[in-house]
Amino acid sequence: MKSEEIRSSYRKKLRWDIVHSLSILSIICLTLVITLSVIFYVVLTSRTLIKEKDEIAKRYDDLAEHYTTSLEKISRYQAVKFLNQSGTEREMYAAYYQLIPRGDSIGETRLILTNEKFQAVFDSDSTKSNDIEFANYTRTVISNHAETVKPHVYLSQRKDHYLVLVKAVKDEKGKLLGYASCFIKGDALVPLTTDQIQYYIYDNFDNIFSMSTNYFVQGTLEKVNPVLFHRIVRYQGKLFFTDTKRLSDNLQVIVFHQETTLISILVFLVIGMLLFSLTTFLLIHRFAGRLAENSASQIETLTVQMNEIALGKTQRFDLQSGDEFEILSDRINDLLESLDRMHDNNIDLLRENIIAEKKKLEAQFNPHFLYNTLETIRIASYYDPSLVDEMVINLNEVLRYSISETTEYSRLADDLNYLRYYLRIFEIRFEAFNYTIQVEDELKNLYVPKLLLLPIVENSLKYGLMTRDDLTLAIECRLIENGNVSISVIDTGGGIPEKIIRSVNDSNQKTLGNHHGLLNSKRRFLLTYPHSKFILNSISQETAVIMEIKKEDFIHV
Repeated sequence: MKSEEIRSSYRKKLRWDIVHSLSILSIICLTLVITLSVIFYVVLTSRTLIKEKDEIAKRYDDLAEHYTTSLEKISRYQAVKFLNQSGTEREMYAAYYQLIPRGDSIGETRLILTNEKFQAVFDSDSTKSNDIEFANYTRTVISNHAETVKPHVYLSQRKDHYLVLVKAVKDEKGKLLGYASCFIKGDALVPLTTDQIQYYIYDNFDNIFSMSTNYFVQGTLEKVNPVLFHRIVRYQGKLFFTDTKRLSDNLQVIVFHQETTLISILVFLVIGMLLFSLTTFLLIHRFAGRLAENSASQIETLTVQMNEIALGKTQRFDLQSGDEFEILSDRINDLLESLDRMHDNNIDLLRENIIAEKKKLEAQFNPHFLYNTLETIRIASYYDPSLVDEMVINLNEVLRYSISETTEYSRLADDLNYLRYYLRIFEIRFEAFNYTIQVEDELKNLYVPKLLLLPIVENSLKYGLMTRDDLTLAIECRLIENGNVSISVIDTGGGIPEKIIRSVNDSNQKTLGNHHGLLNSKRRFLLTYPHSKFILNSISQETAVIMEIKKEDFIHV
């Protein structure tokens, strides 16, 4: 009954996972298609705006270059003659007709010539309407730009938009005679765009020179509405895309497109993709049900056979499904066979390694120590027989304890007595060397691995005596909180590099070069006390190995 419930639960979960994952994938694809479609449409619209913008800019550049060049020519020749009263109006009109580009209407451009007092002396408009107004505007422009032909935007009292070019007129001696002003009506650039693309040419103060629509024109001065100065504009419930290009220091063009089809495209895409997603979801749901049923059946078979293997009723899987589950069961069978072989080999190796490691650690003895001790005994025999007796006794105790095979573990008190004999030999050899061993009475009968501290003490002596003869070594064993035991070995041998400390304290470290004794000690300690701590510290000239034995790791013999 429970197996059937698990199978049903797994089947539902697998079906849900498949439907959920593929549904998310469908949503992602839907979102991606819509996003890419919108991006494509926006890019296409942007390219159209750029094309129209560049065409307007080119038309303006050609127009401005033509009028600037022509006005320069008039100010050097015809205007000079006319202001010197040696030219005629007929010549000025002839120059005016040459000023107008071919194909443009004559009324869209106006040429006004003023004397140095800004009094109009020639006006291409025969009615001379607003000539005083234009002359006064020329005075305003000249007050800031006397020597340059710089375009300015001007809105007349009749609400006509002009681009104004002004050039000073001087004779050959450089004497100022007056000014030639060209008023170019904004209609000279219309029409330039399609029905979908509109534009404004305006100055730095938003004054309009030329435009294709007044939709974004505001105020009595008919300036561009600043709301248009964004890439995407939402205005009066309508959506616009814009693009801008600077034409000169004080003129720029902005083109814009009212978006009317994007929403329709989005609605079409969403409806189409929703229908596609619904169809896909139904197919996925059906497919997921079949796949879940088949997978649940195969997994149930695997589970039953796995339980039989765990109970020892069989040794291998026997699944004949003809799909991935059969391949999986075959691979598991191969793995089980490999594990069986490895297990048998590891048991044999572990048994041999335990014996070899024990003998190696217990018999690990520095030959230099034995040689140096015997040499010291030989020399002392010449002048201090009593010292020879003491060293022989100490050496005898050290050798006897180290080769003893009575047990794998020993009492802490016995191990410390062994170290006293061992360290006494060094104390005789090195007069400045001294040591202390402190152990609380409650810990003397604590069982520890035999010769647990010897590699640590050897490491301290080997490297400490290289740097100083007055080495001090302190061994302390005490009870700490929660009933744990702390065993520390501290020396004043000059400290250990930070790299060595990190390597010892790194649980994954396998080798340690010259300080292999510390790593061997840590490995042996943690094999015996898996829940305990082995920490190496070094501060200034002192090095400390601190072993904290957890209460649950205590050895009971």
